[in-house]
Amino acid sequence: QRVQPDAKTRARAVRRHFIETANANPHTVPMSKVPLVEDDHLSDSPASTEIRVKPCCTEVAAAHLLSAVLLPLDMLSGWVMVHPNEVVATTHFGVLSSVHAQPGCHKVPFVGMEQRRISLMESAQELHPTKVVDAVGAPVMVGAIITYRVVEPLKALYAVQNYNEYVLVNAQATLKQVIGLHSYNELKSQTDVVNAALRDALAPAMKRAGVQVTAITLSELNYAHEIAAAMLKKQQAGALIEARALVVEGAVRIAQDAVSRLEKEAAFNLSNEDKTRIITNLLTVICSDTDATPTIQL
Repeated sequence: QRVQPDAKTRARAVRRHFIETANANPHTVPMSKVPLVEDDHLSDSPASTEIRVKPCCTEVAAAHLLSAVLLPLDMLSGWVMVHPNEVVATTHFGVLSSVHAQPGCHKVPFVGMEQRRISLMESAQELHPTKVVDAVGAPVMVGAIITYRVVEPLKALYAVQNYNEYVLVNAQATLKQVIGLHSYNELKSQTDVVNAALRDALAPAMKRAGVQVTAITLSELNYAHEIAAAMLKKQQAGALIEARALVVEGAVRIAQDAVSRLEKEAAFNLSNEDKTRIITNLLTVICSDTDATPTIQL
């Protein structure tokens, strides 16, 4: 006795036939390159986030039939124009029927047709400066430039409401999170490490929208205005201490060299009191903030 295939097997066989038919069209994106899933009542998983293309179904068949009836109007209106670096997704009566990536004009049924376009060109957006608390608790103003492009058009069109806004919101949140893990000095000195950490932290969220972040770079990094004056004084004090240490170190070397050369080259027999006087005078002149005034004892 012959066993009849069940509904799931028959539906999958029909779907496979439609996929092979769509792949034969050179002006349509091959179905193997488009994320596909089974119908909800045929899939083993209860839910799926992938976008499914239906090249042939009841809605698309109805669009073809009505367009054939209205052939003159179909010949005038049933065209899709695709520009370079652009992808156009067409739906018929709410069903995604085809995706066109080849530049040029493509014939589609005009009845019930809706087009959605998306650019594959690289885009750059500015993340306006925002106040973030760094790892040591100091508020800093941070801004960045993010560069990205669409790599999965169907996800960018149908998985998120507005992929540009989605990128900016997630990039702003990721920026605050990563900046909070580093101190101001680390952000200044380890720019490449921070940029790489931002890009890696942003990648999972961008994958859900079909977007690839090529670069994200800090464009502004300053202390917040309420502590800017105090931090400036701290930096000035640190620079002053460093400069003073350098001056004292140089003065000591000069004084030692002066005493040594006087004893060796000039053949002076200097007492400890004479050495002390020479060294004191040299250190006073070199380390002083103002010009020294010579004083001669009479």
